[in-house]
Order: sequence, then C-alpha cells, then structure tokens
Amino acid sequence: MPLAYKYYVEKRESKKMSKFSVQSRSLWAKKSRQGDLLWLPLPVHLEDTAEVACLLWKNWVSEGVKKRIAEGIGGMVEDAEKLFILNFESNNL
Repeated sequence: MPLAYKYYVEKRESKKMSKFSVQSRSLWAKKSRQGDLLWLPLPVHLEDTAEVACLLWKNWVSEGVKKRIAEGIGGMVEDAEKLFILNFESNNL
C-alpha cells in the first residue's frame, strides 16, 4: 500500500473517529490482508458505503427504477433514495 494512501487513511480516520464513542471505535469492518495494522472502523465503513450508495443512486440508477421503487413503497423518490441507501448499507454489515 502506498505511503501516501496510509497517511490519507490515518488522517481521515482520526477526523471522523473523534465523534464516536470508545465502544464504537473498537468495532472494525475491514482490515488489511497483508497483516499490517491497517483497519477500517465500522462507523467509517458505513459512512463510505452510504456515500457509494448515493453516487450509485444519482449516477447509475435510472429514473424509471427510481419511480418504480417510490411507487412500490407508496412514497416519493426521496423516500426511495433513503430506502436504497439503507438497504445498500445493511447488506454490508
């Protein structure tokens, strides 16, 4: 893993992690396969997952599918987006 990436990850984690409790910070979602001490805390992983889901919703899911999901839940397209993101995140737990 490039040193610049390690630095980026460390800085990002320290900023994001300061708002979580000690118990939350002790949970991890991803870790390095090479055996180094790099790992991604669960709250950070879930935030990243939500961001990916937002990007997919905005740039990949068609308007027709968005409307179909909204109709299926009896709500607006904004409600369908929230459901999409929640479902995306829950499948990553």
